[in-house]
Amino acid sequence: MTLDGCAVGSRQGELMATERLSMRSIREVLRQKWVLKKSHRDVARSLEMSAGAVGHLMVRVAVLGLDWQAAEGLSDEQLEQRLYGVKPAPGVLRPLPDRATSTTSARRSA
Repeated sequence: MTLDGCAVGSRQGELMATERLSMRSIREVLRQKWVLKKSHRDVARSLEMSAGAVGHLMVRVAVLGLDWQAAEGLSDEQLEQRLYGVKPAPGVLRPLPDRATSTTSARRSA
């Protein structure tokens, strides 16, 4: 999984968008990791998600330098914006990836 919210697909280097976790799930992951000191695997099992999703979220949070007190002090909207960036306005189309470039760079790294 990459930091931009894409997961590497089953085909060579193909990137696929991943579904975002709900804010309730994000806050519960952070609580279990920081307050209860649970492992990624234990958190994933208790919330019925993959350990990879827990790990990916914790990497995002670490890059931002957040801790439990800082995350608790943020509203859901503020936390989401810090984790994922500004939401595109409704009706605004995001550019499609250039398949030729992404395929070429994926082959070079393999």
